[in-house]
Amino acid sequence: MATNELVAVAILAVNIWAATSGAMAARAWWPRHSLRGAPRSTRVFYYSIIGLMIAFAANAGLRAIHICATWPPTLTIASLDDLLWRSLGSLACIGMVYAKLLALPPPERARWNILTIVWHPNPDLLVVRIRNAFTRRMRRRKEIDQ
Repeated sequence: MATNELVAVAILAVNIWAATSGAMAARAWWPRHSLRGAPRSTRVFYYSIIGLMIAFAANAGLRAIHICATWPPTLTIASLDDLLWRSLGSLACIGMVYAKLLALPPPERARWNILTIVWHPNPDLLVVRIRNAFTRRMRRRKEIDQ
């Protein structure tokens, strides 16, 4: 594989990761209750954060689609900037999700991790169920092995 193709694959992977992390951050910070009675500053904060993360995810997703549609892409300085700026943006999105995890009280925080906090406080979703089933299965295996 040529160097240009390796860089293009890396840029595509970073854009897919950026779209995923932006969507996760928007979902994590989606208000769980009505903001109708909240102060205006709180409403503006929530809507700004959610809008920013949705815009980031949509932009990265469309860039990934564009890369796939024009394969092999022509690499320019703007393309190479994707590696830096999208990576930094993705780290910021994951940091926002981690901040939500840290905001929980310590006893409740132990029940959640960086992937499942996105669906807090509704643990009935599919990913959480899969994780719980996996945990139960691993416990049973340990019990059988002992």
